[in-house]
Amino acid sequence: MIAMTTAPLLRAQSVAAGDDPRSLARVGADELGEGDYARRQSAMRRLWSERETMREAVQRAARHSDPEVASRARWILQQWQQGVLPDIPPEVLKRLADSEGIERLQRLLEAGQFHAVIVAAEQAAATAEGPSLRDDISDLLQRRFAFFVRTAEQTNQFDAFCDLLDVATESPALAVARAELLTRLGFDLAERGELPESARRWSETQRARTTVLIRATRGDVPAALEAARQADQEDMVRACLLLLGDWEALIGEPRRQAEAAPPGSLLAYRSWSDVLVAAARAGQDSLADQAAEHLAEPAPTEAVSAADRPALELRWRSLLIHGYVEPALRLLRSHDPADAAEVLGYLGRFDEAFEVLGIRRESFEQDLRSLAAEVQKQVTAGEPKGEDGSAISRQRRLPAMDRALMAAKLLLRVGEDLRAKALLEEVAGFSGGDGDTRTRDQAVVTLWQMGQSEEAFALAVPPDNEHLKPMLLYELLRWMTGRDEPQARALASVWEALLQLHPEISVAERLQWIAELQRGEIPWDTDRDGRFRRLFDQLQSGKPTVRRFNGRLVVTGRGYASAELGDFFLRLGQTELARQIYQQRSAAGDSAADLQLARLELSSGSAADAYEIYRRVWLRHSSGRGESQESNASDGDLLVALKAMIGEIIALERTGDQAESERQRRLLGRMLCGCPAPVKKEFCDYLDDIGEDELARDTLERLLRFSAFGADEEIDFGRVAIGYGSLLEADSPAEAARWQDLALAGTLETMAYYARGYLILPAQHLGLRARAAAARGDAAAVGEYVRRSLRLYPMNINMAEDLFTELREAGLDQQADEGLTQIFAVGRAHLARFPQDAEDANNLAWTAAMSGRRLDEALELARRACFLRPDSVSYRDTLAEVLYQRGNRREALIIERHCLLDDPDMWHLHEQIEKFEEGEE
Repeated sequence: MIAMTTAPLLRAQSVAAGDDPRSLARVGADELGEGDYARRQSAMRRLWSERETMREAVQRAARHSDPEVASRARWILQQWQQGVLPDIPPEVLKRLADSEGIERLQRLLEAGQFHAVIVAAEQAAATAEGPSLRDDISDLLQRRFAFFVRTAEQTNQFDAFCDLLDVATESPALAVARAELLTRLGFDLAERGELPESARRWSETQRARTTVLIRATRGDVPAALEAARQADQEDMVRACLLLLGDWEALIGEPRRQAEAAPPGSLLAYRSWSDVLVAAARAGQDSLADQAAEHLAEPAPTEAVSAADRPALELRWRSLLIHGYVEPALRLLRSHDPADAAEVLGYLGRFDEAFEVLGIRRESFEQDLRSLAAEVQKQVTAGEPKGEDGSAISRQRRLPAMDRALMAAKLLLRVGEDLRAKALLEEVAGFSGGDGDTRTRDQAVVTLWQMGQSEEAFALAVPPDNEHLKPMLLYELLRWMTGRDEPQARALASVWEALLQLHPEISVAERLQWIAELQRGEIPWDTDRDGRFRRLFDQLQSGKPTVRRFNGRLVVTGRGYASAELGDFFLRLGQTELARQIYQQRSAAGDSAADLQLARLELSSGSAADAYEIYRRVWLRHSSGRGESQESNASDGDLLVALKAMIGEIIALERTGDQAESERQRRLLGRMLCGCPAPVKKEFCDYLDDIGEDELARDTLERLLRFSAFGADEEIDFGRVAIGYGSLLEADSPAEAARWQDLALAGTLETMAYYARGYLILPAQHLGLRARAAAARGDAAAVGEYVRRSLRLYPMNINMAEDLFTELREAGLDQQADEGLTQIFAVGRAHLARFPQDAEDANNLAWTAAMSGRRLDEALELARRACFLRPDSVSYRDTLAEVLYQRGNRREALIIERHCLLDDPDMWHLHEQIEKFEEGEE
């Protein structure tokens, strides 16, 4: 057998114009056995290089009786099967030398040798490994589609790449990517083929479903609907109707299923929920009421089993988002009192909320003590045991603890801070027989969630010692960073450094420092730069220290910095310290640090330097040599590479090379055709963060239509719809409302929010619809949407600050005033019952000030809030704003300047002072 190393010697020779391929085939095989070595080599080169015409001759020769002929022919077949052709450059062949199988084909693709991979796939078609190889190639194309597209562009091989997609596409997602790429390249799908050639091997159902996906993703949803109906694919018909918003058509099938399903079954409730969703949006109120009645049927009086809980949750969620509040609460009250109380609290019905938790108005203190005693009883009872004596679950829920934590939250919301803290301190002291202190952890996190950071940190440390459990510390750090694990690890290293620098300060005070620093606030009034320098030096010098938090190692010391640690210093205005960390990590190949360095270069005007950094990151990750922290390394490489590419484009724009920038944008659009859905969604979030809204909207719109069919289990339609809707809010509030509404109504079973979310989210959607109605001048619709929104979320001060301002600008003062009156009615009634609630008093005052209405009431409310919380800068700022609105500008300035002394880093105060000074008489 001729060794692979001889391949570079065998260069293709073109066939002369007069040569007859058939005669070459006849002569070539015989010449493989010629006595003359030169002729054997010449014949071998010709057969190897002319596969299209010589394949059959070589296959026959492989069975030749002459061992020399058969051996040479089999070698040629082996090269074809491995994708090795005579015109492959030597440097590419060198990279193939130590690889085989799909790894070899990946290296060929990365080198732009698409035709070679086609040959390998076709050559293996008749073998037992053929189907498996096609699947592997298809999977590889799907995972690294974006990289291969850029390679195709750089090597001018788009035709060959598209040919490869035709023969190797084996999944619906890749077929969709192929169709979108061909469209962007200017091909006519009617001529080229809506489906790839490989679809001939698929089942009829797969071809039909893929056709629906392709048409819908490209935006031709009516044609997709027609194909789905012809193929009798009911789930796809429903998805198409949903995308089209054809609610009338969406009613029929769920209604038939609901009426045929066994009463009380999950199928029956699921179907009635679908009927309610469609009927409410189709304006069929009587049918919506009928569906709601079925969903509101009495829940079982006994405890709900794990099997029954999905049906119960679907029922109350569906009822609540459609405004059937009382039926939803009846279901919640008996089976999840903590969630029922949360919903009642957001409806402004706090007395009822406390009563659901077992705390009555006439025996408030006694009931709180009883609840604490119930928590203690459940905690000290220990874990339930199995037959073998082992604990059944370490994560079991304690119903009394759930109620106690919710009671504390409600107490904090109504201004009963002392009672809330007393309750939490009491339950924090309970522990199981095995020393389990989860009750303290939960109490601490509850205070943190309610904005009581100082109290949370004080409670985190038991009164009898100054020791903070590592598990609780890391949980707090995760909350501070928004559950971002890399940021939490960086913050843990800052904690350790501060411990070394300031062993004298208490644990609670150090936690407060950490929280403020993470928010971008500086807890030190003097020597700020010096303190940061010492913190930096501590993190960078000395022997590395290793600690374990929540099962993860946190390492501090020279050379152990991270890009997230650089981000920490950057947020605090320590740009040069951040730059040093980024440069250190960049030298170690950390692409996150490189991306931040490039952004610093862009912000300083060094676009050319930024471009070089972005290019370096792209090359690192396109070759798969990145050090991605994502669980899926392939997806992680791709995401970082895409960030680098958009960075290249922005840098090119900054340098003034608009032509190249536009070309790269078109290329990026082609690359995004085939990115995995989760990567595409995360990249769009990044685009939104850096202001690339147009590209994010275009990409998410296509992903939205694709995900509506559930074609990719790794991405949820609801997540995509929410992201897409948020991008549309400013320019297209009606469309934003539509998609955000669908994100909630269409994912009642697959996505879970806190109970309050099923009030707040639909209230926000109705607010967006009010904005859209205002834009078209429909005053009646505006009033109706505002009323419905405030019935779900009566104390929505964001609506007062944003929507009411827009309504007044549109000349809809009456509707804005009616909404303000509705908010004040609920707020005043609440404050009459809970006069210690400084937060709601402040919120009402701010709402009035933003509307320029009810300023006398606003002044009284603002002064009450400041009396209750004299140290609050925010409340004093509200008082200053009210005084300014009433014409007391000098007094407003005095208050605001005192606020600035207490919080010099709050930029809002500087803006307020500037506004007041400009209006001062």
